[in-house]
Amino acid sequence: MTALSSLKIDCYLSDDAHLLLKSVQLIGAAWIGPSWLSKLELQIPLDMFDRVVASAPVFQHLEMLVLTLTRGYLHITKENATIRSLSENVAGFVNKKCNRTASLSIKFPYFPMTIDPLFASVMAMPRLSDLSLVLPTYYLKVHDLMGLHAFLTTHAQKLHTLSLGFDHTHEGHYDPAPESIFSHPVFSIPFPDLSSLTLQGGASKLTRRGYTEFLSVYLSLFRPTLRHLLIPGHIFSYRQFIHLITPLAGENSILQLLKVDIQYLQCQLVLFLSRNFPRLEELHISFAFPREDDPGTLVLQPNDDAAQFDDLMLSYTKRFCDTIETQDYSRWRLRKLHMKFLSLDPDDTSYEATRHYISFKQSIAKALPSVISFNGENRETFTATSA
Repeated sequence: MTALSSLKIDCYLSDDAHLLLKSVQLIGAAWIGPSWLSKLELQIPLDMFDRVVASAPVFQHLEMLVLTLTRGYLHITKENATIRSLSENVAGFVNKKCNRTASLSIKFPYFPMTIDPLFASVMAMPRLSDLSLVLPTYYLKVHDLMGLHAFLTTHAQKLHTLSLGFDHTHEGHYDPAPESIFSHPVFSIPFPDLSSLTLQGGASKLTRRGYTEFLSVYLSLFRPTLRHLLIPGHIFSYRQFIHLITPLAGENSILQLLKVDIQYLQCQLVLFLSRNFPRLEELHISFAFPREDDPGTLVLQPNDDAAQFDDLMLSYTKRFCDTIETQDYSRWRLRKLHMKFLSLDPDDTSYEATRHYISFKQSIAKALPSVISFNGENRETFTATSA
């Protein structure tokens, strides 16, 4: 155990409870002695957490702590006082054994009501610079999550990396109005040294209309410091994306990495990025296919056959390639381009599998002379693999 640098312990609800208790004894024996762990991942039912970590040493060299707290074998409701007690057990473990970790990730699948009692009990972590958590949207009301608000406020000056997920998938609960969610005080906390921000999970049908506007306002808080922005999990239209990203745009923008999902790849989007994000070095973009006009609504219909799809791809690809090859990207610093192809309809053929992807790859590579890596491949391999 003393030689380990990374350890992951998973306890699933499907596991036999008796076998799990025996495993706890083995884990307890393994904890004996000083630890040199730099990364610890624990996925443990909340009601068994204290027994699993009871004999754990103080992790003096821990750099990353990942906690996934599941419901466990108890039937616990929001009103049950047991929630607070069990959450405080987790907080006690963090306070006593992992307080000097630099990176903390906490997930609450199917059990989000533990989030506030836990953060209300976690003490200040002097080295914390990287925080990742999922926010249950139906708890995002002004009077809720004040423990989390206090925790974020305490650590705001030192956080460099922040990842926030939005969880809308809780049976029997409904999201409050978008204004209630996105006006929560946790989204007003300034992080003066934040350089990397991930906002994942997108928006539910109810909150979708307020999500783009929220992002536009929220991102404006980080313009002076933000270098990495990742917003996966929600497919934006061209207009939505331009609206939300504009607060970070301009010749003085320092953004270096961007990850986004968008309906269609358009030349005007690539041109906008090159002109407004001159220091962008790495772009991760997911899209259905290249397209030159902004369609507003999807043209493909459920009954369209393969031949119709192929004709559409031929038309879209030709217009995209003809346009992008006439545009000048020679001054753009982009070095890495990662493209992923979305399917807007489960029955659609992925654009990547069509014959038109060949000419698309050749045109995009020709237009972007500064890029040295396309989907992890060098220029020669990328343009040759489908030739």
